[in-house]
Amino acid sequence: MSSIYFNPRIDFSFKRIFGSTKNADILIDFLNAVLYHGEARIKTVNILNPYMQGERYADKETYVDVRARLDDEREVLIEMQILNVGGFAQRVLYNAAKAYGNQLNRGSDYLSMHGVIGLTITDFKLFDEHDHWRSHFVLRENHTGLRYPSDNNIELVFVELPKFDIRQADLKRKEDCWTLFLKEGEMLDQATQAYLMSDPVIKRAYENLERAQLSGAEQYELECREIWLRDRITEKIYDRKIALAEGLAKGRIEGLSLGRTEGLSLGRIEGLSLGRTEGLMQAVLIQLDYKLGTLPQDVQDRIRQLKLPQIEQLMKALLGFITLTDLQAWLDAANPNV
Repeated sequence: MSSIYFNPRIDFSFKRIFGSTKNADILIDFLNAVLYHGEARIKTVNILNPYMQGERYADKETYVDVRARLDDEREVLIEMQILNVGGFAQRVLYNAAKAYGNQLNRGSDYLSMHGVIGLTITDFKLFDEHDHWRSHFVLRENHTGLRYPSDNNIELVFVELPKFDIRQADLKRKEDCWTLFLKEGEMLDQATQAYLMSDPVIKRAYENLERAQLSGAEQYELECREIWLRDRITEKIYDRKIALAEGLAKGRIEGLSLGRTEGLSLGRIEGLSLGRTEGLMQAVLIQLDYKLGTLPQDVQDRIRQLKLPQIEQLMKALLGFITLTDLQAWLDAANPNV
């Protein structure tokens, strides 16, 4: 019987894998892969309390998931973020700047300060300006590209999971393996999971995701986090649906106004129908993305082939989906020949 794994993107499971002292070697392997393309620059890490002064566990929007001090004394702030909240990019910079500034205690000097790396993994697209799934920001001079004259600066590294395309991935590269693990690790087919687990470090990461290994208290905490996330996702979906409904209503009013002035043409009627179909399609894809994680491209393509009545049926049915398999079974029933 195959193992059942839970979502590595939930903060509970992310910290279970990377934030435990017993898993320090997993964190080292992950950081070397994502920060240095697999080059073994980091030899040791000291995992710290992820909370900084003035933060509370209940306030998820202001703390990082894992903090670690590297062997060269630089600090890494690692955060796995599922929801795109307002001011998120500014929050990442603020957390890194606060960690940098907090080093300067009474009696210390500027030369004693060490660099800070903010490593942020997002389950949404943060930078629409480019399609690269990994971004690395450092302080440089605007015209010449000269790096700021100190090795101990603030660096920000972002991994945007939706931009990572498994079809273009090279699983011989460690950073690709780790990114795929985070993006779809619990949903991958058994053959791909087995390939990833041929690496002993990633295999141990998978073992930390096995539901069977959780204690009763851990099961309860995981369920609480899943409920919390589901509530936040539902709020965002509701806000989007309200905005969509308002947009459709505005479009209808404008269309009717034009109709009274010029005569409502068949083309406008078809335009309204197509607009409603596309609007509902986007709402369904957003809900599925939040509920099941980023959908494989072939599944997205199948959904886009649905007609308006089927999209409306899917919007109702998806509330009962738990895994990607549930969605695929529904699509098979809706379009058996596709």
